[in-house]
Amino acid sequence: GPLRGSLGAEVSWWMPPKGGGEGGVRPSTSSEHCAAEVCRCIEAGDEEGADEVMGEALSSVRGTSRKAFYNSVIGHCAASASLEAGLWCLRRLEGRGMTP
Repeated sequence: GPLRGSLGAEVSWWMPPKGGGEGGVRPSTSSEHCAAEVCRCIEAGDEEGADEVMGEALSSVRGTSRKAFYNSVIGHCAASASLEAGLWCLRRLEGRGMTP
């Protein structure tokens, strides 16, 4: 079934391939989708999964700096009322030598 963010909103992280068929592709690594996945992982106590999600998203970021992406993810976590996930992202940002 669909993933749900901390406020119960459906997360469209996985989408079927164009034209239907088997499998799925990640349509976007936007900060909003990344934040929803990070929130889900952190709420489940899965920091390793959150690291994986953030790593995949950061490797696909185009047209923006990593710092801007982190700040955007932190903002989306805050908007979804996931303080713990926002703080997790902040620690990762600072751990990579960046400041918010």
